[in-house]
Amino acid sequence: MSKNIKRFVCILMAMVLFMGIAANYDTAEAKTYTKAYVKKQLKQVNQKIKKTNKEIKKIEKQKAKAQKQLDKLTKGATGLAWTTVISENPLVIKGNILSGNSYYMVTKGASNITLFLGSATGFVKKTGKYKTYNDGWNTYTCAEVTGINTSKPEKKITSCNKKLKKKEATLAKLESKKYTLDDALKGKVEMDNNLTWQVGKTWLMKEFGSKFYTQCVYINFDNNERMKNLFEEDFERQFFLKPKSF
Repeated sequence: MSKNIKRFVCILMAMVLFMGIAANYDTAEAKTYTKAYVKKQLKQVNQKIKKTNKEIKKIEKQKAKAQKQLDKLTKGATGLAWTTVISENPLVIKGNILSGNSYYMVTKGASNITLFLGSATGFVKKTGKYKTYNDGWNTYTCAEVTGINTSKPEKKITSCNKKLKKKEATLAKLESKKYTLDDALKGKVEMDNNLTWQVGKTWLMKEFGSKFYTQCVYINFDNNERMKNLFEEDFERQFFLKPKSF
């Protein structure tokens, strides 16, 4: 028997032995996934999905309310997006193409405009008056405007978006779990009172083989009759210690 075949047989025997032990593990120490247990889990998951959907709808209503408040505050206003700041005191802004390429002087509510690296962002409303500003070189005719405080609804919308993201992630996990449990009830996943299900047996053996051996072969006895028949003799210790021929 070649070295590779011996290595393969050792790994195979270890896998069978480990799975045999795990499959007969005391049910008081490991949960068994009977049909009744899966039904109970599915009921709990469905309840959580229903609850999460309600929470999502509640957050969406809060977001819609905040958006309505924001729309009301900014109705008839001009939005400033990274427009150029001519002066900070008084606050004089040169609008861009989005705000009509006009000059604005904020006489009230200047603190409601966000200034960053020589640019301004926020909402302003015109008073209908005009002001002039001279920076020593140029004279600007500016529309007098008032800065609008939109921080409250904007913070609420941001908060709602973060909450929605978390809730939607939770919902996705619950939906995935629901599909798995549904498959189990439909018989796509084997369940038995004495079978420990999905506790990492196969993963552990694959991980062991890939880490400590240059070659590792995985054989599923459910779909490989030849290998299944080979190990149907018995599962006693001496059986695994005997040399095997293929």
